[in-house]
Order: sequence, then structure tokens, then C-alpha cells
Amino acid sequence: MPDSLSRQQSEVAGSEVNCITRHCNRCGLRRAGELRCWSPLYLMYIRFVIHRKDEDSRRRQGLFQAMSRLEYEGVLLPYERASYDEIYSWFRKNLKKPRRFSRSSRPHAKKVAISWFKDTAKEHIAKMYAITQILEAHGVSIDVIRTERPGYIVYEDTYQVTAEPFSDTMT
Repeated sequence: MPDSLSRQQSEVAGSEVNCITRHCNRCGLRRAGELRCWSPLYLMYIRFVIHRKDEDSRRRQGLFQAMSRLEYEGVLLPYERASYDEIYSWFRKNLKKPRRFSRSSRPHAKKVAISWFKDTAKEHIAKMYAITQILEAHGVSIDVIRTERPGYIVYEDTYQVTAEPFSDTMT
């Protein structure tokens, strides 16, 4: 191995990268409190959003918030409600609730991180598309955002990340 290669560059060819800094040159992500990159080389993150802004994060709301609003307004038809209840129950069993929504460790830190699915979470994403059909039937416009750089990752599991968005991250 040539001496001109940094430790990080030389390990990119391996199965994992031990990042010297908190910014990973391999995947372009910054991870709060982590120095190791676990992301596959071309992992894409996916977020389903509506046009209404969330009060906490000041970013566009996700589909679960949109469905809660339709439930509260009482406009769901019985078959839509049954379909959503089944999907919601599936998510409760098959998707962990993120433990963190902020880079800060302070107990009352503002929760500004938003959730993204990993593109490898095929079944989860398919269920989200089923929710989009219900919302669109009620005139709710849905955008599907894809990015390789969701922001400063504060929580990660097999199917999702929560990240505080970079200033240039579309949310």
C-alpha cells in the first residue's frame, strides 16, 4: 500500500471504514458520537412527506402525522380506517421507535431529527406507498424524497435512521 494513502482511504476497499473524523468521506454522513461508518457505499434514504410543517422540527410532516390528522377530522371511510389500522399495527411490530431525535444529550433538547427509511427496507416502503393511496384519495399531496445525505445521524437501526438535516438536505 502506498504511503500517500491515508488510513481511511486504504480501508475503503475493506468491509468497513474507521473514520478518523466524525465526517465520513466514504458515505458523506456525519454521525453524532460515532467514529465508524457502517453505511453501504451507495445507500439511499427515503422519506415520505406532505406539505404541512411540523411544529418541532420545522420540516414537512410525514405520513403518520397526516393520517392522524385525517383520523382526528373523522373523514376516513371504514375500509380506509381498517387498512390503515392494519398497516399501523404492522409498523408497531416491525419498526423500532427511535430512541433519539436530537444530537444533544440534554434531557429537554429540541427534537429536530427526522426519520428516513433505508432503501433496503423494501417491505416498510411498500407499506408507506399503501398509506399514500389513502392520503391521496383525500386530496393530500405526497412527495417522496430520496437522498444519500440525510444529515447528522442520531439513531440508526436495520430499517431506518433519524438525522438532523444538513442545511442543504431537502426535507
